[in-house]
Amino acid sequence: MRAGHATDPGRTVSFFSEAHVSYHSNDDEDGINSEIHQLVSELQRDAERLNIAVDKADIAAEIKHMVSALADKIDGLASLM
Repeated sequence: MRAGHATDPGRTVSFFSEAHVSYHSNDDEDGINSEIHQLVSELQRDAERLNIAVDKADIAAEIKHMVSALADKIDGLASLM
């Protein structure tokens, strides 16, 4: 999932597109890779929901930027997998 940002005066909106992560089942005999992928996917969804909630609320711009930065870092992690 890649994050993007559209800016309006005084607010930042993040949007996401799906990243496709592939791995071979023989590389995941103990299920660790599957669990990691599942958790990263859940983190991405949670970050997106948090970003939407922050965007709808009357939240300081600094907090909005922090949420957006967190979403970017989660997205960066997902792209490395």
